[in-house]
Amino acid sequence: REEKYLEKTKKIFVGGLASNVTESDFKTYFDQFGNITDVVVMFDHNTQRPRGFGFITYDSEEVVDKVPLATFHELNNKMVEVKRAVPKPYCFQRCSISRI
Repeated sequence: REEKYLEKTKKIFVGGLASNVTESDFKTYFDQFGNITDVVVMFDHNTQRPRGFGFITYDSEEVVDKVPLATFHELNNKMVEVKRAVPKPYCFQRCSISRI
């Protein structure tokens, strides 16, 4: 079952984005690592304000293996955390989420 987590992915998670980061800023910075096929900065549906994280999808799985080698990257004068994206079904099954 752990193999699911180790599957190759073309997507990275980026957390800690500054509220003023645009999709263009996001793409421009991460474009240096490889060819990007999709850029998403997550927004709150109710307030339309950025949620502070986003995803970058590359055309190659190998790029994703290289980008997170440095856990933190500086984007718009703020340190952001970069990780391999974990597919939702895996996270829902494996992540412990406390809800009250």
